[in-house]
Parts: sequence; structure tokens; C-alpha cells
Amino acid sequence: MSRIGNYVVSKAENDSEFARDMEALQDAIGDTSEAEYRKLYRRSDPSTSEEAARSIDPTRLEVIVYNVIKSSGSMGMISDEVRRALSPKNLSYSSVTARYKGLRDKGWIRYTGEKRNGDSGRKQNVMVAV
Repeated sequence: MSRIGNYVVSKAENDSEFARDMEALQDAIGDTSEAEYRKLYRRSDPSTSEEAARSIDPTRLEVIVYNVIKSSGSMGMISDEVRRALSPKNLSYSSVTARYKGLRDKGWIRYTGEKRNGDSGRKQNVMVAV
């Protein structure tokens, strides 16, 4: 384990590209604010939902998801492909898919307008790193 800014990353994530992206994303968005944590759970949820939201590091997860999408180059990826690429990390469906909106809002990814068939046979939007 090593530290990048305020975050601890595992050895598997500790390469220079990940470190560079992590620092750039942290600079772009700053530390996770109280308002950001409140977006991760509903006020009507039990207190355990708030505790769970505070136990994750959304910035670290965003960088992991971003790097997978970035690795696809101009071909981009659909959600099923991102989740498949991250399956060795044992991240839950919601831990991965919840990062797309934040990355898009921050300008790190965009939707190309193209759609591809997902595992279910339904169309999914193609995402590329900006």
C-alpha cells in the first residue's frame, strides 16, 4: 500500500499512470465534501447507508473506472465491458456504474452517441475518456 495525496492505493493500482490520474482528479475535484457524501445515500435510508457511503473512497473508484475506459482508446467501452474488465477487483455493480455520472460531470468521460449490445442484448451507450 502507498499514499497518493489523501488516499491509500494498493500495489496493483500503484503505477505511474494511475498515480498521475489520481493526482489530476484529486486536484480537479478536491477532497470529498460533505455535500458529495450526501449524494451517496438517501436521507430516508437507515443510518447504516450513511456509514457505508462514508466508508468508500469515491475518488479512488472514479480513477479506477476512468483508467479502464481510457485503456479502450477511441473504441470506448460500454458498461458491461467496464464491469467485465474490473471483475478481478470484485467491485460491486453499483460501485462501478455509479462512477459514470461523476466522471461525465467532471469532464473526464463523454458518451459518443454510439450504442452497442450489452450482455443482455440491450443497447448500451459507448463511453470514451476525454
